[in-house]
Amino acid sequence: MAVKEYKNTDMVEKEVYNEKGQVSKEEKPQDRPSKLHARRQIMSYLYDIPEPKKEKETKKEYRERTKGTNHAVVEKLFRELAPKYDGRIQEGKKGGYTRMYKLGVRRGDAAPMVVLELV
Repeated sequence: MAVKEYKNTDMVEKEVYNEKGQVSKEEKPQDRPSKLHARRQIMSYLYDIPEPKKEKETKKEYRERTKGTNHAVVEKLFRELAPKYDGRIQEGKKGGYTRMYKLGVRRGDAAPMVVLELV
């Protein structure tokens, strides 16, 4: 789903206030409704893992680095992995399979856990 929808954006002009209080126009990408729907469907299935804090990183630096990403797993799927696998499809290579390693049940609520590997 992400491979089909990752390019589905429009460039939109938005008015932005700068630090002097002046209005300037910027072009920003905006998701089309089908891409937004795909993101929401994927978010409903995936467990959201927060971005890990780097070594010797202050709380302020961590907040600045993770400012634009609310759902790190979904963002990585649409921005990094989908273009990679779409490129493989365009080249005519086979692939795009998944490998699942069952880890057993999670302690506490007994939910089944797996490691999903994209091949």
